[in-house]
Amino acid sequence: MQSEWARVTAAPKLEAGEAQVWRLNLAASDVPRVIAAACRRLTPRELERSQGIRSQHVREEFIAARGLLRLLLGENASGVDLDEGANGKPFLRGGGNYEFNVSHSHGLILVALSKAGPIGVDVEFIDAAFGASEDLIEIARENFDPAQVARVERAASDRERLLEFYRGWTRKEAVAKADGRGIAESLHLRFDPVETPETISAGQGYRASLEGNKGEQPSEFFVQALAAGEPYAAALATRSIDCVVRLFDAAHLAG
Repeated sequence: MQSEWARVTAAPKLEAGEAQVWRLNLAASDVPRVIAAACRRLTPRELERSQGIRSQHVREEFIAARGLLRLLLGENASGVDLDEGANGKPFLRGGGNYEFNVSHSHGLILVALSKAGPIGVDVEFIDAAFGASEDLIEIARENFDPAQVARVERAASDRERLLEFYRGWTRKEAVAKADGRGIAESLHLRFDPVETPETISAGQGYRASLEGNKGEQPSEFFVQALAAGEPYAAALATRSIDCVVRLFDAAHLAG
């Protein structure tokens, strides 16, 4: 079981049948140095896009995340030609079986890479004030499957209700991103608990089934929590329950 984020100075090769998840915490980083290094890797189009982001913190997250992604892809693929699909999901042109996904929230960045099929990752900042909000239950009912709604409603405290909400939200986002259709088209999503001998965190694993488009078979993914650190919730979705997941801290890599 891997629960620690390994610190490395060079990105190890991405092997067949595995996924890597990289974590970069800007709050614990030399931000000017990270941003300067990332900007050197971005294309003119990406730099122009970053300048259109009004919030400085969100702009820094975008630059750092895209720079880290390009660094990691450059270590594993010949040529890094990024493009975006119909739903805005980036993909690697001519990348063969390389898949990746990126998420960031309040200064924490996660980049997931895979050679074992589609992958999705989501990280969310846990807003403590939201635990007592009347909107929390309503949002859960509108977006979660009945079992997850019940877990939110049965929570014994505002804190546990908050954590159950974010567990459900990050699972759903991770699967929606792995599938590529986005969360707006992923309302008919069912999660069934799965017992596994090896996990990447102490969290429960789930097999997620997402209804297909007309005439298509449902999509299935394995999803579980990532121990991203306080105050964050995170989840990773992979196509196979047998995918080997390795966790890395990018602190010594991104700058």
